Formats: sequence, structure tokens, C-alpha cells
Amino acid sequence: MTATIACRKEKGRIVNEGMGGFLCPPNHPEHDFHVETDLRKRPENRGCMSLSAAIEADWLDSATRQAARVALVSWERQPIGSPKVVAWIRQVLGYFKGCYKNTEVEESRGWNADCLRINQKANPMK
Repeated sequence: MTATIACRKEKGRIVNEGMGGFLCPPNHPEHDFHVETDLRKRPENRGCMSLSAAIEADWLDSATRQAARVALVSWERQPIGSPKVVAWIRQVLGYFKGCYKNTEVEESRGWNADCLRINQKANPMK
């Protein structure tokens, strides 16, 4: 006789509070929403994650993952030339000024923030 152990997925919920997302474009849903987990705990002890992370979290219940997916898919992007988007692009470029891909680490990690090469004097066109 074989026993099958059912793996219960953890429930989460989308809450109307962002958790950063400054690299997300204007009006992106991650500015205003995130997923809260550990719902049986007191609010100050609960876990949280971005909508994007929730989609990939296979341990999270499918309803929460689907709600996160819908929030991201239904987001209406602004035109790249709109004043808000142009201002955001300038902000991001300014934040990462002098940061370059690290060619001395594994290819998939070259642009990770913890691996970037920082050189304020480098020519960005090279």
C-alpha cells in the first residue's frame, strides 16, 4: 500500500501597498501592490513578496499566483516618449551611472547588482 502525501500550497493575498519597485516603470502595479504570505501570523510577522516573485513561487496557491499574474498583465504601459517615462529612464540611468556589466563572472550574473563593475571615469560608449 502506497501513501500519497498531498502538498498543501500556502495561501497569500494581494495587498494595496507597494514594496519598492523603483526600477519598475511609471504606473507599474508593483509600485502599489505586493503579495502577503504567512497569513496566520500577526501582520508585523508576515512574509511578503513582489507580484513578479509570486508568479514564480510554486509553493504559493494558484489563486494568489493567478491574481498576481492578472495584475501584471493588465497593467497599461505608457508610451516610451511620455514625460513620466522619460523622467523615469533618466532616474534609472542616473542611479546606475558608472555601473557596467561584469565580464569576469558567469554570463547570467554579469548584470546583477552585486556583481556590477563600478567605474565613474569609464567611457560608457566602450
